[in-house]
Amino acid sequence: LKVGIHSLNPGVRSIQNAGEEFTTKELIDAVNKYCTGGQVTCVIEYIFYGSRFRLHVTDEQLSQANLQYANFTLILGGVASPRMGNPRSVPPTVSEPFAEEAKQFVEARLLHRELKISLHGTDKSGICAVGTVHHPRGNIGIELLKQGLARVSDWSARMMNPLDVPAFRVAENNAKVCSC
Repeated sequence: LKVGIHSLNPGVRSIQNAGEEFTTKELIDAVNKYCTGGQVTCVIEYIFYGSRFRLHVTDEQLSQANLQYANFTLILGGVASPRMGNPRSVPPTVSEPFAEEAKQFVEARLLHRELKISLHGTDKSGICAVGTVHHPRGNIGIELLKQGLARVSDWSARMMNPLDVPAFRVAENNAKVCSC
């Protein structure tokens, strides 16, 4: 039968990691060149905290750039959520208030889902991409702001389409005055 590892052409993926085999800037350029509408299809594999994720590219259009199975870190554009602590660091760090809630909120909606992502640029280190997750039910960044689980991040909001930013400010302001 010659199936699986015994086949003549086994289906082996060439997985690459940002910062090791390619730069995040190369990924952004490839997405803009090869992907329809400047959006790349990815699976969200890990949630570090509410506004930082590990993504795995599944978009066949990026096979031309040898980045179809690339892994990279995405910072959610326009928002900053509380960070999770690290009990294994020396000295151990504690999570910021509402970090667990923000992480759980995002995990329930995004984890292990294949979604379209728009990439706007990189952080100052050039390692993490900054972008928007296009969920069928809306913008996860706005939903985090509505729930009071994040604040507007001016540095990453400047990378976004200026017409998208007012909705972020309205959501944040509504969470500040909500008497829910």
